[in-house]
Formats: sequence, C-alpha cells, structure tokens
Amino acid sequence: MAAGLAQLGFRVTVIDLDPQNALRLHFGVPLHDTAGFAWSLANPNAAPHWTTFLRHSHWGIDVLPFGETGMIGAMAVAEALPRFPERLTQILQAFTTDPRHMLLVDSPPGPSSALSAALPCVDMLVCVLLADAISASLIPSIEAGRAFGPGTQAGTDGGRIRYVLNQYESTSRLSRATAEAIRPYLGNRLLGEIRREELVAEAAASQCPLPFFAPTCMAAADIASIAQGIAAAFGFATQWNPTQ
Repeated sequence: MAAGLAQLGFRVTVIDLDPQNALRLHFGVPLHDTAGFAWSLANPNAAPHWTTFLRHSHWGIDVLPFGETGMIGAMAVAEALPRFPERLTQILQAFTTDPRHMLLVDSPPGPSSALSAALPCVDMLVCVLLADAISASLIPSIEAGRAFGPGTQAGTDGGRIRYVLNQYESTSRLSRATAEAIRPYLGNRLLGEIRREELVAEAAASQCPLPFFAPTCMAAADIASIAQGIAAAFGFATQWNPTQ
C-alpha cells in the first residue's frame, strides 16, 4: 500500500509497531540491519533518538523499523506505552506537517498497547481481512471495538474504519461467496480486494514492493485502486503511474 501511494505522488513513510520487525524486509532493508526505534519507546533517555533509525528505501519510501528487541524488549515496550503513550504519538505527529505526506503504521494483529497508543492519531484505520468465513465473522467485533482490546473504541468512531479483503480468489467458491456477502454489508467502507497471485510472494522474497516489482499484475492494479480510494477519502484527486 505504501508503494501504491508513492506511485500516486505522495511522500510516504511506514512505521513498524510489530515486534517481529519484518516490515523493513519488504523495502530492501538488509537482513543484518536489525536496528530500530522501539527501544526508545521503553527507555527514551537511554536510547538514541528515533530519527537515527529512519531508513530510506530505493523507491523513495522511508521506513522506521521496530528493531530487534527479543522478548524482554518487546515486553518493556508493551508495558511502557499504556503509561507513556505520548512517546509514540510525538513520533507520529512529527510527520503531520505536510498534507501530502502519507504515514502508514503497521501494528501487530489483534489488541496491543502500540495500537491503543497510536489510535488517537489515526485518520483512517484499515483492517485487512482474508476472504474467508472466519474473517467475515470478525467484522461485528471489529466495528464494536472489541477486536482491538479495551480502550480502543475511539478508533472505530467517526467513520474512520475501512476494510480490505486480501488474497481474494475468483476461482474459489468460498472466496467468492464471502466477498459477495461482505460487499453489500460494508458498502463504501470496503476499499477493495487484492487478488491472490504468486507474484506477491515473489516480490516479498525479492524485498521489493509489489507495485514496483510487477507493476502490471492484477494484484498491483488492485493495490493501485485501493490507494486511489484512500487518497480520495482525504480529498486528493490522483492518477496511477505504474512505473517500474
């Protein structure tokens, strides 16, 4: 999605809030570069400033990795954020001066202290669902705020929540039936569907965002359409430029 927005001409930064520290690998950050900003959330006086860890990708997308912390470090971050959410929100707010600067924050699945701390700053909360029955059954819990844990109801208020169906397969009867049931229920809250393609896995293995790895494939077109929908929600008229 970051690549799709970059192809629309936006300045894009992605922030990883997942202790797995894997988001960086989609943007060509070397495997051996395990540094990240998360430790500064738990120990702001002992760690380097978060800007030290900002990485600039080949595609013009900036990446702020979580960093390799281990279990103890991840627990320290999870314990610090409920008490000091401003440590994260101050970082997020540093990117809000330019209206054409899109900041994407990737949180771990399910409830987390990182998501709770980030939600007050979020303009749009995008929930990625698989095109299957189990994901569809989660929608009521997501809309009620229960899926994100206590205190996150505010993230679903004001129409900020949107959905994406991932790995949609038109040849699968279950996938088609799930999408057909979800589309009318969600209406314009459904940003779109991303079709399942082998090229998605190949792009990840190549550490290259799909819209740059295979700009003319079906999934890249789906991502472009969703990116345009996000831009339109913020009042931007855009045109897709599928350049390699």
